[in-house]
Amino acid sequence: MTTIAEPQAENAAPGPYGALMEITRRPPITFTHGRGGLLWDSEGNRYLDFIQGWAVNCLGHAPPAVARALAEQSARLLNCSPAY
Repeated sequence: MTTIAEPQAENAAPGPYGALMEITRRPPITFTHGRGGLLWDSEGNRYLDFIQGWAVNCLGHAPPAVARALAEQSARLLNCSPAY
């Protein structure tokens, strides 16, 4: 089923996702943190993430080795201009 976005009124302020094309409905959950295969939401509920391998998260959430490597690298150089 295809969903067609409703045009916004000319003076209406867009919502937080107003500039994004809706691919799928966003769940009414806000995840705040994760560890391994688990996620926690803003209400303190814990979820087992069965799709953690989707995209780039095949190592689980917040693996200590990756978090350490990111912290060490970001202390040296986080982002360099593509001009270099």
